[in-house]
Amino acid sequence: MKNPVLEMFFKYDKLTDLSKCDVENCTARLKGKHASNLEKHVFAYHKTQYVKLQNAKSKNSPAEKVRNYLYLHFSPIHFYDFILFTIFQRKTANCGKQMLMTNFMKNQSITINMSEKILLTACVELVTKNGRPLTMMKDFGFRNIIDPILVGLGSQANCINEHNIKKHISDTASNIISTITRDMTNKLVSLKVDGVTRHNKSFLGINVPYMFENTMDLQIKTLAIFELTQRHNAVYLKETILEVMNKYNLKKRQLFSITSDNAPNMLKITDLLNIIFKMINYFLSFFALEETDTHTELNLQTENIDNDLIQFEDEIGNAVNSLPTTSKIRCAALSLNLALEEALKTTSVQNVLACARAIVKKLRTPTFASLLKRQHKKFAIRDIETRWSSADTLKPAKIGLVQLQKEDITLSDFFAIWWNVIAKLKKNNSILSRALQNTMQQRQILLFANPTFAAVTYLDPRFQCILDADQKSTAKDHLVKTWNTILEVEASIQSSQCDIVETPVQMDENSVNDIDDLEVFLQTQNNSNIEPVTTSEGRRSIRILIEEFDNVTRLQHNKCVHTFWMENKLQRPELFKLAQVLMAVPSTQVTVERTFSGLKFICSDLRSSLSSDLLNEIMIIRANKMGMKI
Repeated sequence: MKNPVLEMFFKYDKLTDLSKCDVENCTARLKGKHASNLEKHVFAYHKTQYVKLQNAKSKNSPAEKVRNYLYLHFSPIHFYDFILFTIFQRKTANCGKQMLMTNFMKNQSITINMSEKILLTACVELVTKNGRPLTMMKDFGFRNIIDPILVGLGSQANCINEHNIKKHISDTASNIISTITRDMTNKLVSLKVDGVTRHNKSFLGINVPYMFENTMDLQIKTLAIFELTQRHNAVYLKETILEVMNKYNLKKRQLFSITSDNAPNMLKITDLLNIIFKMINYFLSFFALEETDTHTELNLQTENIDNDLIQFEDEIGNAVNSLPTTSKIRCAALSLNLALEEALKTTSVQNVLACARAIVKKLRTPTFASLLKRQHKKFAIRDIETRWSSADTLKPAKIGLVQLQKEDITLSDFFAIWWNVIAKLKKNNSILSRALQNTMQQRQILLFANPTFAAVTYLDPRFQCILDADQKSTAKDHLVKTWNTILEVEASIQSSQCDIVETPVQMDENSVNDIDDLEVFLQTQNNSNIEPVTTSEGRRSIRILIEEFDNVTRLQHNKCVHTFWMENKLQRPELFKLAQVLMAVPSTQVTVERTFSGLKFICSDLRSSLSSDLLNEIMIIRANKMGMKI
């Protein structure tokens, strides 16, 4: 049976070997005149014409030809006798046999609340959140469900197939990107960066935490799951990050910190970005000096040099002179894991563990196991060598790692968790716990020496008391640099108001409730005044405001620092802006790892051929959990 699709909807040109679609408003040209390819085009883009095509094909079916032949070559009486005889044969053939349940079922019609938007959103959710392949749109079971709904919606409903679902995925991802871009406008942001491999493909995950608008409500969004196609050196990773930032209209000066693991290529990314910043400042100063010294000569070539300067400014991303360098943050959870691995590798610990495992292995033999059972003793439990958490001595570290996996952990919260782990290990006082204390104390030198850590701790009234004079000086300098950058990013603020502000100072009283080891330690370190510090309103620079916050009345460590700053939002608006930036600096990159956990449902055996762009769009929708609301 010949497919009539070519004659009905296409015009074939032999010279170009192209078939042009004749459907109104369609300009598609398909290679060749193969009926299957032409029919796929009609199915994908022209629902009404596809129904007509199926009706035309059914008229030319063998069964229809037999019926027409009988009707033309027999008299009407003989024709209807033949039909009745055929029906009688079918009925008598089922006599004595069990009838199917479908014979007793009646076709029913139901009314459902459905719209085109709901249907398309549900199909996009199937592919993104539920991880179903796009080929599902062609499955017979799915078509049996969806086609009656499309018929009920009428001609206004678009055809549901894998081609236009891709378009709706792209549109949904674009809406999410626009929303995140709008939220991050004129803000300093911190990035979380990590890499993963799935199905012989390498990906770079980038998350961004930021405070929503003028609140302390922390938002964590996934910017990209970028497929890496080159060697994973620091230069290539840096260019990839800058490409993603450009997609969200983020300038280099808005990048406040990068949290990554301890891999050399990851750590070097921040160093390369800082080199770029220094080069930008140098060239801008050089051009400014040249313009001053050679003013007369420049007037002769004003037009050409102005064009060169504009092009140069575009290339450097609207950078400014007083830009602070991007901070390098090491993942706290990974640092604790590395400290544990180092502790387990020490000779003394290895000897003790070997002896303990030998004893447990002996106790698990049938002879000793039955003896323990007769004495109603517990069966000897063997630890898992590759999983340190199975050792009871390391329970404090396990608890600490679980706490570090929370999404809203600040750098000062990380200090509290780290301190608690060390304090509990000291109480244990075993060989393994002492080895872990030593490795943790060695690693905390790098973690706590970061100026960003000092700045965050300074703005946290719970833990400001742990900083010494040098650390406070570092924190104040870093806060001033951060404030200057905030003013440079906010285009609405006039340069004449960059350093002079008006604000009253008001402190919250400290509440004392439950006392634990950490609280006792913090009280011994506290040098703040008992009474709140009050001053009259006046014109003070940001440096004075930061100095006035020194020795602030301490909060108990189990209080929420976000709540504190929301309560002081009106009293200290400048410090509140600084807190919005610094309290959003992530101490771990665990949210990127969670995104990678969802990647295995998308980049699976059934979907390994997804393009990098489509996979990135699917992951943006899946990870951000937004844009799917109806």
